[in-house]
Amino acid sequence: MLTLYSAWEQMSIARAFNTTSIWIVNLGSLKPLELPTEHFLSLAYDIDAWPLNSVNRFLQHWAAREFGEEVAEEVADIMGKYSVSLVSSSGEVGILSMAADVCV
Repeated sequence: MLTLYSAWEQMSIARAFNTTSIWIVNLGSLKPLELPTEHFLSLAYDIDAWPLNSVNRFLQHWAAREFGEEVAEEVADIMGKYSVSLVSSSGEVGILSMAADVCV
């Protein structure tokens, strides 16, 4: 499962090894993964724009664009919690714990 936190972690590792020409992602069905896919592509396009601890800023930006500034903070918070709950049930809890400490 591609989460916002694991995408940031993996793209940062790729950047550290100067792997910047090609990335391969297994997304399965795209429809339920539009937000994580957009996050991944944003990282791939310009990882420097999204430094450590930028997942919440990305969610705020996304929520404001999709739902408007008036509800952006609440939507971003819900989507952040939703991402965390998905990982909790997927077996990536160890990765999430590490990523949450670093990225949230």
